Amino acid sequence: MNGLSWLIYIADVIGNLSGVLVMLAIVTGIGAVITLAGTFVCTIDSDAMQFRDRWTKMLRPFIFSFIAFAVLASVTPGKNTILMIAASETGEQIMQSEVGTEAGDLALDTLKLLRDKINDELSSDAEE
Repeated sequence: MNGLSWLIYIADVIGNLSGVLVMLAIVTGIGAVITLAGTFVCTIDSDAMQFRDRWTKMLRPFIFSFIAFAVLASVTPGKNTILMIAASETGEQIMQSEVGTEAGDLALDTLKLLRDKINDELSSDAEE
């Protein structure tokens, strides 16, 4: 497999990974809310105060995990973005090659001929 094939494969894997990251962010967010509620209940109820430290220790990993998964889910590029980057890189390499330079020169010559033809047609229409 060449570099472009690997990039297409990685784009597909990252597309699946993004959904998993969103799911993990939701699950850890729910866990954070539950542990926050448990901490709050332990603060209000004097009989449960002995469990407050346990709930507080459980809350920190949930919050940090939620933030990490949410950030990763939001900055992970989508499959289409990765494929567009691959196309852009490939196009740039082609244009910098000798074949690409010749194609670019041919395109410029073709545009010049089209402009000249259009100008000739406009001039002949104006004279009539």
